[in-house]
Amino acid sequence: MSCVSPLELTAPEIAVSDNCDSNPTIDVQIEIIEITDTTTIFSEDFCNREGNCERDIITEIGTSVRYIYTATDASGNVSESAKVEAYFIVPDDEAPVAECIENIELAPEDNGVIVVDDIIDLISVTDNCTDESELVIDAFYEDSNEEFVSVGRGDSVFLSGLSSTVFAISFEDAASNRSESCLITITDSGTDP
Repeated sequence: MSCVSPLELTAPEIAVSDNCDSNPTIDVQIEIIEITDTTTIFSEDFCNREGNCERDIITEIGTSVRYIYTATDASGNVSESAKVEAYFIVPDDEAPVAECIENIELAPEDNGVIVVDDIIDLISVTDNCTDESELVIDAFYEDSNEEFVSVGRGDSVFLSGLSSTVFAISFEDAASNRSESCLITITDSGTDP
């Protein structure tokens, strides 16, 4: 999933002069290039100070637009190309949204151990810019030694000596926005409340 927002862009005007032709032909080529560096900042304005703009193009944020100008005079002489390039990003200030699950009661195995499989995968999470598979997961629980233990996607957790524990799970996107933590209590279903 990428961060997408349509923009209407206008090619900036350029000034061209020629020693014999007062009105040379100006050709504008437009190249759309993917941006992979999300730290690029805006370059100069697209229109001249009077607000005169020539061509429009629609693009998406996360791309670069390069305008290549070539002037040809009446005698067929072609100028060197002049390039104007603009980069676009949209700051991602939206945190991922996690749909937390309810607390869970689990029966212990015959050996008294409670097995919690793939608890992270039970949480649905979305983000406006970062793909779910690229979100950083911060998940942990408190074990019987009162130590915090980190949990990864797809991990199985074996709890013994506890009647319940709380898992805290949050997600962070590529722009370091963090979701609200999901607090999920796992309770031994054989334990009296």
